[in-house]
This record gives sequence, structure tokens and C-alpha cells, in this order.
Amino acid sequence: YPLHLPQKLLDECQDQRWCQFLVHSRVFGPDPCLGTHKYLVVSYKCRPANHRIKTVCEDDKLRLQCRSKSVLAIYSASYGRFQRGKP
Repeated sequence: YPLHLPQKLLDECQDQRWCQFLVHSRVFGPDPCLGTHKYLVVSYKCRPANHRIKTVCEDDKLRLQCRSKSVLAIYSASYGRFQRGKP
């Protein structure tokens, strides 16, 4: 059950040099799959360059960081789990 750009991610990370928060269903709203371990996949870049994708498991901390003079631009994010456990 992917979510489109969770507001928490935008609030904490967009246009910042770095951000960090715990990845958990309480952060992203109602748990779409109770009892199933989930993860967050974030597509972002440190403007103006360096496109990256980061996967963070549930109950781990997401930390995105850019070098000085660049800021985060979040492109997409999904929280949940793909079928058959494939990221």
C-alpha cells in the first residue's frame, strides 16, 4: 500500500539540508498491513544534482543529508511492502 509523498516527509525534509525521523506506521497514518514488516523507499536528490534512492526498514531511522549549499528535493516515497517481499 504505497502512499504518495507522506506529509511528514515533506514537512521534515523538503528544502532542508538534512532530516531525520523514525520510520513507523504511527508516522504515516493508519497501518495498511497489521503484523507485516514494512519499509519506506524515498527517491530524492540534493539539489542541484545527485539523484538518490534510499530504503529504510520499519523501526529504523530515516536520515537524509546533503552537503553544504544544497538542499533536499523529495520526488517520491512509498511506505508499505511490495508483494512477495521484493523491494
